[in-house]
Amino acid sequence: MVFCSVKPIELPGRSLLRRYLEAINQPANTNAASVPADAFLCEVQATLSARGFKIWPCYLVAGLPVDMLIEKSGRSLGIDLVGYPGHLSDAFDLEKYRLFHRAGLRLFPLSFSAWQKKRQACLDAIDVWLSNIPCA
Repeated sequence: MVFCSVKPIELPGRSLLRRYLEAINQPANTNAASVPADAFLCEVQATLSARGFKIWPCYLVAGLPVDMLIEKSGRSLGIDLVGYPGHLSDAFDLEKYRLFHRAGLRLFPLSFSAWQKKRQACLDAIDVWLSNIPCA
């Protein structure tokens, strides 16, 4: 909670303080990137949700969107959805992987073809990756 002696409307429109005060009064969904979901993301999200994962699609980490952030038992993992036609089809470049690693987030590259052909093996691999991450 922020206490201020003036109302944001009383400050000049371009005032940094005004913009800050207005921003902190916005709804709490500040980490969702405004990117439409695709069928691959929705399918993975539904499957992982059914397995007890908390899911945040298109989640911003260090100012960059991660295709999907998952959490279970206090452990978080980013999912890089690769290969499905659409805006999520490209894999992150190596520099983005490094940036996410420096921000404390491990990324699991999940290809559309592997998901279609070996779904259970993909789910098992996600479980193994997640179990190797320290609890938050």
